[in-house]
This record gives sequence, structure tokens and C-alpha cells, in this order.
Amino acid sequence: MSALSPAPGRTQPVLVAVHTLTAGQSLEAADLTVRQYPVELAPAGSLSSAELASGHRVTSAVLAGEPLTESRLVGPSMAQGLTDRVAVPVRIADADAARLAHPGDHIDLLAGPADPVGTGIGTGETGADSGAAPSLVLARDALVLVVPGPADQSAGGSGFSSTGALLVVAVPESAALQLAAATTPIQLLIRTSS
Repeated sequence: MSALSPAPGRTQPVLVAVHTLTAGQSLEAADLTVRQYPVELAPAGSLSSAELASGHRVTSAVLAGEPLTESRLVGPSMAQGLTDRVAVPVRIADADAARLAHPGDHIDLLAGPADPVGTGIGTGETGADSGAAPSLVLARDALVLVVPGPADQSAGGSGFSSTGALLVVAVPESAALQLAAATTPIQLLIRTSS
């Protein structure tokens, strides 16, 4: 009988999620396990041990049993494959608006007044007579790479706070320089798919 069985192929260790992971989640050893994959089926860039991923954050949701690759972790490889773009962290002034963004969304980033809708809240002025400067577009069609996960949604978490929410986006280098130089609150507009 053993003569009829195919010879076992070569395998390699591949790190997979034990359970579903949310975008932005910080990984712990208990979230991960290693499975043996046939060499020809192992994803390119796949990780082989929990030590390589523990303490890192995932860039987007990962399903239970899904292999983890370098590009799924926050780090230099996040923008791999994105032509003429760099990954940059951006603090969005309105944390509630930032919660509406998801990895893979395309957004516009604007620098503008602290009171973008002219309500006068916090400025002592109201309406169109408030003298608020118009918004300036800092980046168009920025690709959202990372949003804070549910564990970060309370004040004081690493992603959401009373000063806004931190997103990681991919933008052209010139836009990254404008975003870094911005001195006014940054707002976002979520683009509709075309």
C-alpha cells in the first residue's frame, strides 16, 4: 500500500491566526499558531514563528486560520507594492469621523479651521461671519492602511483620544511632507468608490 501513496512533499512553517484579528490589533503569542504548509502553497512573505509578529499590529482584519505575511503587519512593508507612495501616520482631529474609515478606503485629507462647519463651537463666533479660513487639501486619494482597533477606541488608547485619532495612510511623498508640516487640525473626507 505504501507504494501507491504519493511521497510527502516538502513543507515549511507558516504563522496563522488562531482566531479573527481586528484591524490595528496588537498581536500576542496566544493569537498565533504555526502550521505546516506545502512549500509551493505557502504565501510569499509568510512569517514562520510567533516571535516575528508578537507585539506588532495588523494592518487589516485577519480571519481565523489565515496566514500572516510581512505586509499584514504595521511596519516598513505596509506600503510594499504601492508605487510612488509612502506610509505616513496622520492625526485626524475628529475621532468620530476617523472611526468611519477602514483599511483600503480612499480619503482626502484637509487642513482647515478648528471649526470646519462654521458652528462657532469653541470659537465664540457663529455662522458664515466667523472669518474661518477655507480648508486646504493636503492629500487627495490617500489610501488608508491602518485604523485603531476596538481596544484603542477609548480615550487614552494609542489610536483614539481627546485630540483625535491616528491613522496610517499611503500618500505620494510630496503629500507626506505637507501632512508633516500641517499646523492646523486635519479633517478627512471619505471618497466614494468609482
